[in-house]
Amino acid sequence: MYGLSLEQSIYVQAKGFHKAAESLVADLDKDPFRATATVTNSAFASELYLKCLILLETGQLMKEQHNLRKLFLRLHSSTQNTIETEFDTELAKAPELSEEAKAHLKGRTPPKTLREALAEGGDAFIKWRYIYEDDNHDFFALFPLPKILAGVIIARKPEWKDFKLTLGKLVTVPPTSPAQKTP
Repeated sequence: MYGLSLEQSIYVQAKGFHKAAESLVADLDKDPFRATATVTNSAFASELYLKCLILLETGQLMKEQHNLRKLFLRLHSSTQNTIETEFDTELAKAPELSEEAKAHLKGRTPPKTLREALAEGGDAFIKWRYIYEDDNHDFFALFPLPKILAGVIIARKPEWKDFKLTLGKLVTVPPTSPAQKTP
């Protein structure tokens, strides 16, 4: 993609979904219609960051695997420990759930560790895209993960930190109906 290495291409794509998730999470409580897109983008960003790390560590390109837990377990144990420590620290800072949120969970409790969050929300990219198909969707507590994964990647590839992607003019499509034509 754009003449980048495969690893950097994956990172750049992950960064795009990460930025989308971050922009959607703002005012999520005021606009619940953003929830599905926020979770889906966050999960996809995590998936791509994990695939980037796996490629950096092992040289293996992971295809057709979306489960975050399974991808996480492909990382070297030292990398897992770094991510887990940071994530668990972030999760411990999370505010107590409101009574309304607790009622919505119907007795379920949110994950308290990264491994619990991955076990419960590891298939979020698949399940949340089509949330209307199943009311019993998993709890998603992985919002801190993309930022942590991006940080681990940048620690290994500091030259990517200030990378800017410049797109040329996007192809325009001619109008398909008279109503779309401008005078």
